[in-house]
Amino acid sequence: MPLEKRYNRLLTKGKKFKNAMLMIAYRAESALFNVMGEYYKNNEKDGRMLLREIFLTHADLLPDYKERH
Repeated sequence: MPLEKRYNRLLTKGKKFKNAMLMIAYRAESALFNVMGEYYKNNEKDGRMLLREIFLTHADLLPDYKERH
């Protein structure tokens, strides 16, 4: 096989790492979904969609101590 077409083992390690990160993220989302069910009436219907919107929303993480925000 030509050198540029050889199988690269780093791709396998990278794929495993990516899959591990996806599993961690999904489990964290599922945990939030389960907790949210106690407080959100329509959780079963659109709870994951609401979480997705929360995750994609931009946030200002620097507190404004003067305005108490």
